[in-house]
Amino acid sequence: MVLRQLDRLEGYRGEERDNFYDRKVRTVALADGSTVEVYVYLAGESSRCWFTDASDEIPGGDFVKAESR
Repeated sequence: MVLRQLDRLEGYRGEERDNFYDRKVRTVALADGSTVEVYVYLAGESSRCWFTDASDEIPGGDFVKAESR
């Protein structure tokens, strides 16, 4: 139920569709060294035109890079 609501919020309509954001599974390392798989939303084809500088794109389709605090 929550995933469906997030998909609607992010404009995700399913694989191989024209999505605002695509839902992907990524592995994330936690502070204790363990890892978990999480869903992330990455800019889809229809929203990439909002980014004016192609050099901002990171391999894999990510446009924003997390920085440690």
